[in-house]
Amino acid sequence: MKKRLNFLNNVHIILFILTAMFLISVCDNLRGPYSIQIKNYFEINNTQLSLIYIVSSLSYMLFATFSGFLCSKIGHKNSICIGFVTIILSIVKISLSFSFADFLIGLFIINAGEALVLVGINTIIPLLDIKYKALVMNLLHFS
Repeated sequence: MKKRLNFLNNVHIILFILTAMFLISVCDNLRGPYSIQIKNYFEINNTQLSLIYIVSSLSYMLFATFSGFLCSKIGHKNSICIGFVTIILSIVKISLSFSFADFLIGLFIINAGEALVLVGINTIIPLLDIKYKALVMNLLHFS
């Protein structure tokens, strides 16, 4: 009975992780198709449009560096929760932004949250009590 409960608990965790990775990848990849609408809405040129990708990449790289330390300090669960709260708050910031600078700040914050969540998720898989960790990691990065 105990093995059955452990298995069900791991299945729920893995499904949550796969769903989170899928949603973050969808959220992250929407910048490309909507770049023309963003350009028209904020009335910016192509050089300013490239700032979207620069700010996003810099934010992710900066916060991915510190996310591993944060996971070891406060735990994976807390790090992932902080990341999700950061993503939700940044989505509100982006939806309420009327200037391009506010939009860039929102993108910076959303990528910081994504780094917290993704580093937490990628480092929690080896800690799960499952047989096929490599398969789960491959499926995780397939989405």
